[in-house]
Amino acid sequence: MKHIYINKNSTDTLIMLHGTGGNEEQMLSLSNLIDKDANILSIRGNVVENGMNRFFKRDGIGLYNIENYKFETNNLIDAINNFSKEYKFKLEYSTIVGFSNGANIALGIIQTNPIINNYILYSPDYINKDEGFNNLEGKNIYISTAENDPYVNFSNMETLINRLNDKHANVKVLKTSGHQINNKVLENSIDWYKKIKLS
Repeated sequence: MKHIYINKNSTDTLIMLHGTGGNEEQMLSLSNLIDKDANILSIRGNVVENGMNRFFKRDGIGLYNIENYKFETNNLIDAINNFSKEYKFKLEYSTIVGFSNGANIALGIIQTNPIINNYILYSPDYINKDEGFNNLEGKNIYISTAENDPYVNFSNMETLINRLNDKHANVKVLKTSGHQINNKVLENSIDWYKKIKLS
């Protein structure tokens, strides 16, 4: 997978996953705001839809291709495992940060094989609702979501949050507005990240 890796000789690594139409370069400024000292692995999705980069296929707005979602989730898990060996960073000290489409594929990792312990999910949707989660004890998950997000069914998010809690994940939810990373979301998620690092 196309990507950028920046080695800052840190114990911590941020794995950045862009939203629809983004790319691996777009996420670098966000990573520096979250933790300017952490190594950065920023990955570009494999799928191109009408010239826009994505991590998995969809058949229309809100119509997700579940089989491709599962396929690309496994591709991403394999890629992250391989990158960790190539660049010699430790998965147990890594945090996945995803926005929108990137948050959705990160949620697929949590659902399929949560190889990372920490996740920041900005404006995700619950894509594969027919499958639940295994035990998520020790997994820390930050979610920003909004009832007025035009791209997300909020009732799906309520179901997701309940399921994550039922499987013993440490879940922090910030209710915000729209489909965006505004200053409140950014500051709140950075505070959460700092506390998780210290725990």
